[in-house]
Amino acid sequence: MSSFPVPRFYPILDTTVLAAREWDVAAAASCLLTAGVKILQYRHKDDWTQANFDEAKQLSILCEAAGILFVINDRADFAQLLNTALHIGQDDLSPVAARLVVGDAVLGFSTHNAE
Repeated sequence: MSSFPVPRFYPILDTTVLAAREWDVAAAASCLLTAGVKILQYRHKDDWTQANFDEAKQLSILCEAAGILFVINDRADFAQLLNTALHIGQDDLSPVAARLVVGDAVLGFSTHNAE
C-alpha cells in the first residue's frame, strides 16, 4: 500500500452547501474538473438514497475519465462498490474496519489532534 500525496487544493462537493445555493453537484464537479483539480470529494451527510448513489457513480465515472482521484465521504460500502477512495471522520467507521471494506483503496481519516 502506498501513500497518496494530497494536492494543495482539495475541493469537497458538500451536497448540503450546494443545495442551499441551488447548484447542481454534477455541474460543480465539471467546473472543478475543467479547472484541473487532482482530487474531488463527495460529501453527503444526510441519509443516502439511490439518487445519491447514482450521483456518486456519475461523479466517479467523470473523475476516472479525467484521471483524478474521487473520494466518497463516510460510506465504505459505496466506496468499495464504486472502486473509489474513502474519507472517514472520527465518529464514523474506524479506519481498521474501513480498511477491511475498501481493501487497498486510498483511505483518508479526519483527526482533531496530532495523535
